[in-house]
Amino acid sequence: MISSVYNNVSALYAFGTKMGVSANNLANVNSDEFKKSRADIVETSHGSVEAEISRVDTPGSLYSEPGDPAIREMSNVDIGQEIVQTIPTQNGYEANLKMISVYDEMLGSVINIIK
Repeated sequence: MISSVYNNVSALYAFGTKMGVSANNLANVNSDEFKKSRADIVETSHGSVEAEISRVDTPGSLYSEPGDPAIREMSNVDIGQEIVQTIPTQNGYEANLKMISVYDEMLGSVINIIK
């Protein structure tokens, strides 16, 4: 049972990392030439999960300001896409947190029975 708790804790860290990546992308949505990152939740060889972070190098939109001949590239972050991706991330975090809470309740019940 301890290994399942370890897996749930590793999932909490992974989902927290994924949410942090989305937060960073959203914080830099208006930064010129910013390239968003992506966090994928993957299973490790020993059954736990972790977040693999990769950079998405798709180009952003080009623009120029009036009176300035320089052409600049906007970030490649899509706000709508980032917000939508936070929903399953939050649900995954909450599900793993609930599993740890249930484990804690079960352990407390077993200890009370043994007393």
